[in-house]
This record gives sequence, structure tokens and C-alpha cells, in this order.
Amino acid sequence: PTERGAVPYLVETAREEATIDLLGVLAYDELQAFERLSLDAVLSPDLAGREAVTEMAIGEYGHYKILVEGLRARG
Repeated sequence: PTERGAVPYLVETAREEATIDLLGVLAYDELQAFERLSLDAVLSPDLAGREAVTEMAIGEYGHYKILVEGLRARG
């Protein structure tokens, strides 16, 4: 037997934990994408290509920062 109201609390706790896990995975992937694109930029054959890939890397890093802020807001 559970106390009345305990099940919704457990569901909400599980949902919050799952959200934190998902944000963590997404943040890690965005950071990995930033690192890969940064390395790819160095290998670009010309300045225009380097600039384009660097811009993509900057975008990935921006996504990473947004996700990290969301994680920090959740404690």
C-alpha cells in the first residue's frame, strides 16, 4: 500500500530524473559535435570552408551552453 499522492510524486521524480539524463546526453553530444567540427575546420582546404565549418561549430557550442544552463537550473 502506498500513501495517497505518493504515486504522482514518484512519477514526477522519475520524469525529472529522465529529463536530467536526456539533457546530459544531449549536452555531451553537442560538445562532441563542437569538437569534431572544430577539428574539421582546421582541415578545410580554403578560408571560406574554414569559416563555414567554424560557424557550424559555434552553433553547436551555443546549443551545448543552452543545455548546460538547463541542467544547472535543475540543480
